[in-house]
Amino acid sequence: MELEDLFEHLCKTEKCRIVDAGEYEGLKYPFTKGGQVWEITSEITFEGGYIELVFYLDFPPDFPYKLPKLYIKEDIYDPIKYIPHVNKDCSICIFDDGLNTVIPKDDLLDFVEFILYRGKKIIKDGEDNSYKEAEFKKEFKAYWDLEYSNKDEIFLIGLHSVSDPTKEIKGVAFQGKSLARYHYFLYTEEEDLMKIKAYAKSKGCDIKKVAVIEIDFTKTIPPFQMTYEDSLDHIKKVQEKYQLFKQLCKTKSLNEILVVFRNREVDSIEYYGWNYEELQIPPRKQGGPRRRPTNLEILSASGWGKSKHVRRLTFDNLSVERLSKRASGVIEEESCILCTGLGSVGSNLIYFLKNLPVNRFGLIDPEKLGAENIKRNLMGFSGVGDYKVDVLGDYLLDCNPMIEIQRLKVRVATVIQKKPDFINSYDIHIVAVGKTMVEEYILNAMESGVLTKPTIMLWVEPYLASGQVLFVNPADAKAAQNLIRNFKYAVLTNEDINMDVVYLVEGSCQSGYFPYSSTYLTQFLAAVFPSLKEAVLIGFNKSEVYTWVGDKDFVASKGLKFSDFGEAQSSFTLIKNEIV
Repeated sequence: MELEDLFEHLCKTEKCRIVDAGEYEGLKYPFTKGGQVWEITSEITFEGGYIELVFYLDFPPDFPYKLPKLYIKEDIYDPIKYIPHVNKDCSICIFDDGLNTVIPKDDLLDFVEFILYRGKKIIKDGEDNSYKEAEFKKEFKAYWDLEYSNKDEIFLIGLHSVSDPTKEIKGVAFQGKSLARYHYFLYTEEEDLMKIKAYAKSKGCDIKKVAVIEIDFTKTIPPFQMTYEDSLDHIKKVQEKYQLFKQLCKTKSLNEILVVFRNREVDSIEYYGWNYEELQIPPRKQGGPRRRPTNLEILSASGWGKSKHVRRLTFDNLSVERLSKRASGVIEEESCILCTGLGSVGSNLIYFLKNLPVNRFGLIDPEKLGAENIKRNLMGFSGVGDYKVDVLGDYLLDCNPMIEIQRLKVRVATVIQKKPDFINSYDIHIVAVGKTMVEEYILNAMESGVLTKPTIMLWVEPYLASGQVLFVNPADAKAAQNLIRNFKYAVLTNEDINMDVVYLVEGSCQSGYFPYSSTYLTQFLAAVFPSLKEAVLIGFNKSEVYTWVGDKDFVASKGLKFSDFGEAQSSFTLIKNEIV
């Protein structure tokens, strides 16, 4: 059904007209450019009488593949506001944007009539004060984050990591520049402060402690704009809090005080609050020497107190629990992972590992990122010349500033000799150095008891004929060494191999490399990641080797020969064998 036919059908039951595009600017609604808008006039009973409703139904040009939007006329809404599910721009929330709503293209008339029915019901429900209060409580954030006048200010510039709201809340302000767009951070654990402080320093931000006073904020129905005088009324509801606030006003600047509260009507931990502008008020003479009004006098004075508005704040939740639940839907037990070797395989593995519930990453690699690495390394050109542990560590912190990163710019053999406890402090050790002698050195340290944690080793064959993953328990370290020395799961044969094909040199010694595509590398890591994930989350009992077979046709086109094991396998398959 075309819009014209739909309009004719609706005109039989509703008073409708098509709004001329020239009227859009005067109406001041954010109508879709190139779409069509209908004005629909109806009537409902409201608070014992009748009121006329005027809706604007905005059809985007790609309707019915995009939802239309319903607005209520501002002049009609102003006398009856505020009503749940009606936004600042007078649009009405008919559908949840987070849901994948599909328009029934074979029943468009009923669909449009449903939109109008829902719009009328939302306005009608606004006369029920109990309903309004319940809905506003559920959607407090949506209405707190609105600006209610040209004097009102709302800033979404706060972060918090509070997971136990029974503990004392402390706060810091970022100095010099904001951290991303954030100016404040609330916390209860000193460990969280240390993490955010280190991250802020890496971004060129200093921090300064601010005073935090937590109150109970009981207002649930908008508007939420507040004068200084209004804010004092909220603080005074608990005299103990008010006395504390008065003391802070004597010792702190107004902009160094955060008044915060928790939304207790939702299951999640949400914090909101406000602070005050530091006013530049010259000293005044009042029957004696000139003096500047005290902070409390400024807040309660009839002039400033009634005319100045607080700066309302919203704090985004950066706690591990919230991020975990937001990602996977559940709060998962966290692990700590040590990654040795951050070349092509190791760096790209980080991309997969960062999605696991890991609260501490260790990184070991002595090398810097070179321009020649950027095609296969996870990190790009901006990191060239920096140590790989720093580039990858900063990347992980950008993904989640609340994790801990430990970095060592040395060979893993040096760590085993001088700081084996560093390696043993992690739940699992993942090694992607691609050097047999280094792998043997690590396995030897496991066999002798110097290293005590489960270890995963990864490497690839030239042209990614195969990718290999060894899961090694310390008890099986000797067997793993024997396997590596006489590895029977290689896809390529070692006999009659043309080194000029599998090992390319760029003009001099120390510049050689084994070629393989980053595309095949991604396929390999994606194929083995389910097993890696399981090993990180729940551990592994058996020592096993996984072999991912690459594109055999491509490998053969390079003139390479397969081993007996390789001949027997199909391309892009994953084979599991036990080490012991």
